[in-house]
Amino acid sequence: MKYNISKIYVIASIYLLVLLAAFLLPRQISNFNYIFLILFTCSNLILFPLKKNFISLFLMIVYFTLLQFLLPESNFLYYINDLLTIVFIVECITIAQYAKIYDSELKILKYLFLGYLLLSLAYAAFSNNYEESRFLGLMQGTNLSASVSMILLVLVWEIEKLKNKNIFLLLFLTGIFFSFIFLYKTRTLLFALPYFIYQYTKYWNVKKVIIWGGIIAIPLILYNYKNLIFENFRLAEDSSFITRFSLYSYMYENLAKSHFILPHGFNSANNLIYNYSGENNYVHNDLFKYLYDWGGIFLIYIFFIIKRIIKPFDWNMAFILLLVLANSFHNMLFSVYIWIPFTIILLINKSGNPFIPKGNIPVVPNL
Repeated sequence: MKYNISKIYVIASIYLLVLLAAFLLPRQISNFNYIFLILFTCSNLILFPLKKNFISLFLMIVYFTLLQFLLPESNFLYYINDLLTIVFIVECITIAQYAKIYDSELKILKYLFLGYLLLSLAYAAFSNNYEESRFLGLMQGTNLSASVSMILLVLVWEIEKLKNKNIFLLLFLTGIFFSFIFLYKTRTLLFALPYFIYQYTKYWNVKKVIIWGGIIAIPLILYNYKNLIFENFRLAEDSSFITRFSLYSYMYENLAKSHFILPHGFNSANNLIYNYSGENNYVHNDLFKYLYDWGGIFLIYIFFIIKRIIKPFDWNMAFILLLVLANSFHNMLFSVYIWIPFTIILLINKSGNPFIPKGNIPVVPNL
């Protein structure tokens, strides 16, 4: 019996292999970001040769090439990187609109990614996998591992919701979520909390109970466990907040000078911060970074993304998008490691039926 494999499942399988490769690589996978960005951008174009993708590619090549030649601060390597990045994101959003996937394939992905999350927890049992008491994770980097873990937790539950909505699985995933919070000690993981709270409100009509319970419980928890909370979320270490506030204030002043729309060239924001701080630093906010580098076109780009993702408005997708946007604080807003699973989430939440229960995969027309 012939078995057809959907194209998005092929991409998801490659992505899973990349996750496993990250665990085996001699260095952090972030050192190979260029390779995987090229891999997934080209794979998307080959597997989904949609006209909209090629139109986006052409328009961005024209705009980015003008920036490269007109702005002396532009760096050619970052020109290539940013061009691939913006095309990759447009591909992901477009693919989520038109791709199809088998229901059986989603079940396989659910168990594979759940297995990956459990493997991460098992890996946390070894003391040599920590740096300054923070778990490095299977991606060999705390922030990247934490962000990938969160988006995979959401993906597993979004697949589960399609059929069963098993409350015990939701409780299990919530337990993993809180375990990761205290393992990774990354504050941005708290941006996933609204999503998980929202999932429970869909089961029981307990919104008032949650609100009033929170009003009563949160002060008690803070009072009794404040030392533990401050230690795990590094809230007592205000140097991080001070540094970020200083960088953001400086970036805001320079963005205001350019009226928030004039571009400065590729990697200009990082160079600006380096000249300001005297260190090989980053902006630590991709929204500021790309707005400074790309100019006003970035605002149009973000508007396009939000409009395509949340149309019509949906609280579930709004909370997931909040989690994705939180990666901006770790310079991973457009990371391929986040956007591949996010594309599958967009696919299964789109209007209409994205699944192929049986039969041949229909040919996706050029649009």
